[in-house]
Amino acid sequence: MSDFQRPTQPPHSDEIDIRSFFRSIRRGLASLGRRFVALLALIRRTSVRHKGMLITLFLIGIAIGVGFSFIKKDTYSSSIMLRSSLFTPRVITSLVSRLDEMADRPRQLAAELNISPEEAATIRGFSVQAVFEPVSLEFQNLVKKRLRSDIEEDPSLTDNIEAMTTGDTYLIYVTATNVEVIRSLDQQLPAFFQRSPYFSKRMALLKRQEQQLAQRLEKDLASLDSLKSAIIASIRNTPAGQGAGFVLTDNRIDETRYSTLFQDADYLYRKKLQADLAAEVPAIEVIQPFGNYAPLFSVSKPVYALLGGIIFLAIGYLLLLLKGLNRYLIRYDQKRNNPA
Repeated sequence: MSDFQRPTQPPHSDEIDIRSFFRSIRRGLASLGRRFVALLALIRRTSVRHKGMLITLFLIGIAIGVGFSFIKKDTYSSSIMLRSSLFTPRVITSLVSRLDEMADRPRQLAAELNISPEEAATIRGFSVQAVFEPVSLEFQNLVKKRLRSDIEEDPSLTDNIEAMTTGDTYLIYVTATNVEVIRSLDQQLPAFFQRSPYFSKRMALLKRQEQQLAQRLEKDLASLDSLKSAIIASIRNTPAGQGAGFVLTDNRIDETRYSTLFQDADYLYRKKLQADLAAEVPAIEVIQPFGNYAPLFSVSKPVYALLGGIIFLAIGYLLLLLKGLNRYLIRYDQKRNNPA
């Protein structure tokens, strides 16, 4: 009777794959570690062998960094707060964006702002930010919440809501390398807005309306002054003990209370005064001029010196790397041409 031996089953293939996988990872990490240590040793040997050249390049970089810190111009930013009843979000954003695009074209920007091309060349950019009142922000958020479904269907409604709740006050930001140029724009920026076609037409329309209102108020005040004179004369000519609750004008007795006429005249005088004051207020008011000129990116001289040294040191190592690569290629060509 023959012996029956059950064949031995090899280990599961998944276990073999996992073991070989982790074994490969360990070998790879060990090889990577050895290569990293070899790289550090090579850098150390190269640094010691060429320390004179590397130290010289590092000192040259420090000197160049310090020199660059003296000639580099810092960029400053400041803002001016303007207010006008003619401002709308689309118009003010469009005009400021136009100025920002012209920052790369100094001659065109100088012509728009009435400044010299040299001054315009120091300007780096423009931006605008609306100044919201707390109530306007709350109202805006409330409207957006109520119209959430409509906004999802038509996202352009957001712009309309913001235009509806935006106030008439804006911050105009200017960045430039010359603080004096920014300070000189206190008058040039409002003048630029006023010269735009939109503002010039609106200001002409408002001026015509103010003139018409002033003429009407003067005519009404003249009529009320004549009525007041007639009332005063009637009171003076009324015999003692007789009522004076009427006015004689144009041979006709009007039973009008003269106290009401005096109140109307006083109201019109106040309206006339408000109209005169409104005519004296500029179309664009400067609420807050430029000030607090903060540098956008300020680096101290030691930092520039250190950066210069590091950059030139990196250039030195790159040159040594290229030199070693060239030597390797020469040896490779020699072995290829002389295989024996």
